[in-house]
Amino acid sequence: MLGVVIVLGVLIVIAIALVIVGIFTRVSGHGAPPAPAVAAATRYMLPPGSKILTMQITNNRLVLGVRTGSDSEVDIFDTQTGQLIGQIKPKGQ
Repeated sequence: MLGVVIVLGVLIVIAIALVIVGIFTRVSGHGAPPAPAVAAATRYMLPPGSKILTMQITNNRLVLGVRTGSDSEVDIFDTQTGQLIGQIKPKGQ
């Protein structure tokens, strides 16, 4: 019976020590994982003379209907990263 009490006492002391170490590592910032890097938004330039005809946002996507000179195209962007993820152009462009 005395052995069980000693073992449980040692386990309690170890648990308290681990809690204290955990608190100190969080407070000092060593235990915190680094924040994920956010990709910088990219700049997308339309050709000179282009006009945006339509704009829709659906499912984290920005869809632009664009007139480029005498032709039209659809540009699709990811709203979280700003990356151009797709273009739909008439055949031959």
